[in-house]
Amino acid sequence: PPQYRAMWVDAFHDGIKSRAQVEKLVADAHQANLNALLVQVRKKGDAYFNWADEPRALDILGPRGFDPLGYLIQLAHASKPRIEVHAWLNTFFVGESSGVYLKHGDAWANRTNDGATGGYLDPGIPEVQAYTHKVFMDVARNYDVDGLHMDFVRYPGVTWGYSSESLALYMHD
Repeated sequence: PPQYRAMWVDAFHDGIKSRAQVEKLVADAHQANLNALLVQVRKKGDAYFNWADEPRALDILGPRGFDPLGYLIQLAHASKPRIEVHAWLNTFFVGESSGVYLKHGDAWANRTNDGATGGYLDPGIPEVQAYTHKVFMDVARNYDVDGLHMDFVRYPGVTWGYSSESLALYMHD
């Protein structure tokens, strides 16, 4: 029966940040007899793919035209046997220094019951839902990925979800 023999490749370490890293990753996956790679392409409101509204990740090596996700898909799908590529994206965690947080943090930031923030967008805000949906759909529409994996699709803890807009929406309904 079919089975996944996969590896997660996080964006906090090397893996897809240059052409050489992508080539090594695909070679290593073949060596290990893997048939799928789950690759983090959004860690903190940044993009390891070129078809994005969010800013390009700062630690990508190489020319501006280098598309880490696109190149990985090209090599992995062309390899024999074919290796699946699944895009792994942090959903509501974007970090406090990300472009989306700096631009919309006052309105979209998730807050604790005492008002603290921590780099999370509030999933209870309709504009956050629409924005996040667009980020995922950009990947799904523009790349031949074999799957989308959503991480941090939750409140960070039981004391979170107290942004003023979320509270107002809750009290209204």
